[in-house]
Amino acid sequence: MSLHQSPRFSNLDEIPEPADPTALQNVETRLGLDRYGSMILCCFKQASSRLTPHERLIVLLRYDQDLQLGEIARLSSVHQSTITRQIERIASRLRNDVISLLASEYGLSPAAIEECLGVASDTLSTSVSILAFLKNLAARDLHSGASHSVLASDMA
Repeated sequence: MSLHQSPRFSNLDEIPEPADPTALQNVETRLGLDRYGSMILCCFKQASSRLTPHERLIVLLRYDQDLQLGEIARLSSVHQSTITRQIERIASRLRNDVISLLASEYGLSPAAIEECLGVASDTLSTSVSILAFLKNLAARDLHSGASHSVLASDMA
């Protein structure tokens, strides 16, 4: 075989495994991020801008400040289950809004949306840019007075 010819394999079992087992996964992750990264960030920013100041604060306390649910509940003067339900509702609403935006703004099929969400879950779940965006929205809320007494407001 010359240097310019690629090897021919008659079946998949003959294809050698990569030397680094995580290499293929890393390549696939990078390709997915390149394909969907800007879309998911744009849609997430649009969806999170629809959150109320209180909802943004709850998300930041939980995921940016790493407060436990019980700590957020104590700060909010509510039962921990209330915070749990709120976070579940916020996450569900964000997911549904992002799905809707991916379909309407980018014309993605349901299969492509699931792939996109998988990429987001694997690579963007702890993204500094997402938390920074939420912090900027929360700071804007503070300056506009929108989050005045957010923790003391009706949390149910």
